[in-house]
Amino acid sequence: MTDLVAALTTAFLAGLVGSAHCLGMCGGISGLFALHASVRGLHRQLPMALVYNAGRLASYAILGLAVAAVLAGEVAASPLASTRLVVLMTGCEEAGTLGSQAFLAEHETRDWLFLNFDNVGGPGPIKFLRREGVLAKWRADEGLISAAQQVADADAELRLQPEDAPAGLTYDTSPVLAAGGRGLTLSVQDGFIPNLHWPTDTYENVDRDGVDRTIRAGRQMIAAVDSGLADR
Repeated sequence: MTDLVAALTTAFLAGLVGSAHCLGMCGGISGLFALHASVRGLHRQLPMALVYNAGRLASYAILGLAVAAVLAGEVAASPLASTRLVVLMTGCEEAGTLGSQAFLAEHETRDWLFLNFDNVGGPGPIKFLRREGVLAKWRADEGLISAAQQVADADAELRLQPEDAPAGLTYDTSPVLAAGGRGLTLSVQDGFIPNLHWPTDTYENVDRDGVDRTIRAGRQMIAAVDSGLADR
């Protein structure tokens, strides 16, 4: 009984701490690609990790899974030059990005590139977040920022834009950036995240164009990394 009480107390405290994040941001959908590139000119092996965060079992969670599944299927059908695909489940972001932190603690990720997809169901522009964090601020990877800008310049229909003051709180790349790693988040938002934790977060309110643009942006970002545009 004592062990049970201790476990329940721990779970309650973890939920209480994580609830502050829930007030500010949907922790649901996040597809996280980790790409590892060695020194330019050498043979590169680019491990890729997809992280699905199922914080909300509604349209956003389903869309995150759909976007990641589409891109993973494309890579599986037409592998990149030197790419290995790993699919991971990290748990919901409201718990304080514990899944992302645990993955970093248990894996050597030096020289990996993390491309994070978070909240893709709205009609707004796709923002590539150049800064993340609340009190502490972390700059995203300059190589990925440069690659995203080149993708944006090449395809105006994506509506891919830089963002230095994103909506919400932390993202699943925040622990990566805090640890000095290389990462970038893509998120469909325009000053706010529509239908966030409201009853209107339903399939009927999903903006299909936003989802399609996110898939296309992710596809082009993967190709950009594979071609060395994110090298620095």
